[in-house]
Amino acid sequence: MTTRRSLHLKPIHIFEDMYGVNFYISYGVPYDTHKRAVKKYIDIEIGESHGDGKVSGFQKDGEILYWIWTSSKNKALLVHEITHAVICCLKDRGFTCSTDSDEAYAYLAQYLFRKITSFRR
Repeated sequence: MTTRRSLHLKPIHIFEDMYGVNFYISYGVPYDTHKRAVKKYIDIEIGESHGDGKVSGFQKDGEILYWIWTSSKNKALLVHEITHAVICCLKDRGFTCSTDSDEAYAYLAQYLFRKITSFRR
């Protein structure tokens, strides 16, 4: 039997193929649930957090992945955390945020927002 608690433990997983990046999202869940999901799916222990959202970058099996967590399904909070994830991801790939590269940031943020908000639990 699947419980509501176990359903929320499974993160949303998005592989973005242009940059070859894995994003995991714990959207609208308590931080303890997020911590258990990180441990279960990538076997990494994470510390405490203060706030309503967070982006973490992890290296696992030679690749960098990003994990977005929000405590609520507030879309403004989600956009805020996606922005952090996009900045980290593109910075790790050598981009400098400027008017010359802002479209890359905007398209990746749009892509992630659409994927996350279209996912149904």
